[in-house]
Amino acid sequence: MNISDKAMLQLGLLGGVLLVLLLLAALNYPREITVAPEWTVRVTDPAGQAIPLVSVREEWRHAAFDDDLRYQDKLTDETGVVRFERRTITASRWRLWRACQRRGANQPCEPQGRVLAFKCGHGSTQSLSGAAWEHAYDGLAQQVNVTLMLRACAQANAQFGCLPHPARGVQACP
Repeated sequence: MNISDKAMLQLGLLGGVLLVLLLLAALNYPREITVAPEWTVRVTDPAGQAIPLVSVREEWRHAAFDDDLRYQDKLTDETGVVRFERRTITASRWRLWRACQRRGANQPCEPQGRVLAFKCGHGSTQSLSGAAWEHAYDGLAQQVNVTLMLRACAQANAQFGCLPHPARGVQACP
């Protein structure tokens, strides 16, 4: 083997080592991951009229890192609108992959978020796409504008609809 062959071999080995180090650095470099988007929520009745002072709850977690759901409640303004800021975490691709592996194959491993509206004396409505009182985050968008619907209950007691049911959410009027 002559000197130029040795130099080429050493250069190739050095290039390979540098490539592996670069790959490891890229996998371990932290990045911002959106867990819940910046929400703009408008709450209306079935006729499209804005409902002021409605409680809107934003719920979020990243299933890979959080077992518990986090939430924040806000009231809509006089135009029936409320805004929530974007929720993020910082993690490397390697950390995310490891966390997902620990959870197991049948467990969710993605951002989970939603907004839901509730108000005393109001109940849920249904739309063609499902429950109109909530909207789930698909994990893709950075900003989401959504309209949620509630309807006033004709004969509801004063406590009906004041808080969402932990399992069933906002119920229909009795």
